[in-house]
Amino acid sequence: MSGMFNIKKPIKKPEPQAEAEDKLDRLDAVAEKAGFPSREPPRRRKNYTGPTVAFNTKMPQHEMDRFVDYCKERGFTYRQAITRLLDVSDRYDKE
Repeated sequence: MSGMFNIKKPIKKPEPQAEAEDKLDRLDAVAEKAGFPSREPPRRRKNYTGPTVAFNTKMPQHEMDRFVDYCKERGFTYRQAITRLLDVSDRYDKE
């Protein structure tokens, strides 16, 4: 009996990506003006490199202060500073 009415649903073509994003941006702006904040999770930071592993260590306070100062002076994240220090250490060991 189900074959009696052979009705096909119309296929809706997806909007081009740029148009869809523009509509969403305008919709977000209207919602924010009306007092509805976005519930989307924040976007990932630019220095995201993929899956990560937690790293925890204990060290004397004066060494931690020194490391934090090193990062601040150079504008590094802790991860960037550790990577840089490892790279320098590798070069030093090869000499």
